[in-house]
Amino acid sequence: MAGTPSVRGGSAPDAQRRIRRNRWLFTARLVLLCLLGVVLVWEIVRGNVSEVSRGQWPWRLQLMSPEPLASLLAVAAGAVLARAQYAR
Repeated sequence: MAGTPSVRGGSAPDAQRRIRRNRWLFTARLVLLCLLGVVLVWEIVRGNVSEVSRGQWPWRLQLMSPEPLASLLAVAAGAVLARAQYAR
């Protein structure tokens, strides 16, 4: 069939168009999710360290209280999952 346009070449009118996603917007959510997860693990471990040890340097560092941090993590995870579902 010499007259039929090739679908692979992209000349067919009903061929799907591939849209590139913005890498910054895609990775920023994942980086935020990972960062919040690491901070939450830090706060959980820090909360389980004894009071005497918590007075020393690395354990004195409190980034955020665990309750709002867990809420932020849930919102960020929801945003990542909603975006992934919307993209499909």
